[in-house]
Amino acid sequence: MRVDLGSGKRKHRDCVGIDRISYAGTDMVHDFNEPIPLADNSVEFVMAAHSLQYVSDRRKGVAVEGGKFTAGVR
Repeated sequence: MRVDLGSGKRKHRDCVGIDRISYAGTDMVHDFNEPIPLADNSVEFVMAAHSLQYVSDRRKGVAVEGGKFTAGVR
């Protein structure tokens, strides 16, 4: 699974869009400060552009071993 964490109004191509606001194209509305309801070892790619500043606690991840995580914060 590929996840766009904080997908906003422009979800990353071929990703499940997770955002705390229900925009058109958002697949899951979720507060990132709570555990994300995805199975362990189910995510192979995470895009987190302009969303990490809203996360107050870094929690156990759902990424597979060797998975990729891409982040950008301004």
